Amino acid sequence: MPFEGGQPHRLTFLGSTQAAVCGWSADGSEIYFVANPVAWFEGETRLFAIAHDGSGNPRELHLGHARAIAYSNDGKVAIGRNAVDPARWKRYRGGTAGEIWIDASGSGTFARLRLPDGNPCWPMWIADRVYFLADHEGIGNVYSCAIDGSDLQRHSHESEYYARFPSTDGRRIVYAAGGELSCYDAQTGALERIEVDTHSSAPQTVRRFEDAAESLEHFAPHPDGTR
Repeated sequence: MPFEGGQPHRLTFLGSTQAAVCGWSADGSEIYFVANPVAWFEGETRLFAIAHDGSGNPRELHLGHARAIAYSNDGKVAIGRNAVDPARWKRYRGGTAGEIWIDASGSGTFARLRLPDGNPCWPMWIADRVYFLADHEGIGNVYSCAIDGSDLQRHSHESEYYARFPSTDGRRIVYAAGGELSCYDAQTGALERIEVDTHSSAPQTVRRFEDAAESLEHFAPHPDGTR
């Protein structure tokens, strides 16, 4: 739909039970997404691309199971597998914990990043570093490392709520935590909350309509029929 709002336009018709947008191609011509139209297991999502206007058929990227993909400006590729949101599976360390795989040369050969056991997910490129979420220190936060997994650094400092749903423009990362939005600037190292004002009714004052069908035992209409 247009960014200012409007009628949504459906782009894919794969018949999958899961689908999620991963991002855009560098030239803005394609949208990358994951879906499970051909998998025997519902969680076995694969990567696809579709023209931004929905023309033509989606094409599979043939990179195996993945939940996220990110391209660097110089052709490197990062793929996130398994976990998609550590906040929904806190401190999980089992066999389907998140993994990040890197194609450091753009040749199509991937190697797994050697990271602490902490469900790393949502890889993002900023300059020559890979940024991601992980919870190996107890709470989900934003981290980064070199393309070989070395020089691991933490960039956010959430201590109560998990950092979730990060997105980057190639310099800054915006993420949610505990109902608030935060922005991390990779060039300056600054981290700040984003103030968001929404025009809506207070939930406590909005009229509520309860479904009383299951417990209704008696009713008495007003004489004038209004209530």
